[in-house]
Amino acid sequence: MVLGHEISGITEKGEKVVVFPDYWCGHCNNCRRGFHNSCKNKISIGVNVDGGMAEYINVPKDFVFIIPDDLNLELGALIEPTAVAVAAVNKIDKEIGKVVILGSGSTGTLISIVAQIKELEAFIIEKDRRKEEILKEKGFKVTSEFEFNDRIAVIDTINNQESISVAQTILKNSVARSELIITGLDEEQISLNRDIIVRNEVIIKVQLYIIEMTF
Repeated sequence: MVLGHEISGITEKGEKVVVFPDYWCGHCNNCRRGFHNSCKNKISIGVNVDGGMAEYINVPKDFVFIIPDDLNLELGALIEPTAVAVAAVNKIDKEIGKVVILGSGSTGTLISIVAQIKELEAFIIEKDRRKEEILKEKGFKVTSEFEFNDRIAVIDTINNQESISVAQTILKNSVARSELIITGLDEEQISLNRDIIVRNEVIIKVQLYIIEMTF
């Protein structure tokens, strides 16, 4: 299996392009209703089929998008994870002005950037001190606070029991009807504290892969 999920490159015609890396079938119940990111037969480049870390790759034309000539390919490869970040931030209720992001990988940092562009106050929680210092040097807001006097959105980009527990602690100490947005996938089972979720009327949302309109 050749790896490589976030792909930019040059076509045989010399055009700079990026690839939408998740193929949907168009025939399952979800696809017929327009929920392509939840396709039952989805194929992911670099996961189910060979990916972009190859000299050549064959991609269906409907999943290839031309980018400007003056956009370098390194930045072009960031379009896919940025689209994931945009889709996640778009889930946040418009009356919420603060977002707390768990995890400072590519998804977490891009969510912070997108949130700030959309005029949200964004905080990252990162327990690794070295990463925390780098984030601060780059101008990101890093916090260890678990109490907010507002409705907030907590976006979990880590998706394990530890991060979900941290998210619930933050939500317990925030204003009711705050939001928990879970991104990405992991086979690990997680448990939610029903008392925290119900008493605080936490609104739980998920973001699965890219929504094509954000790409």
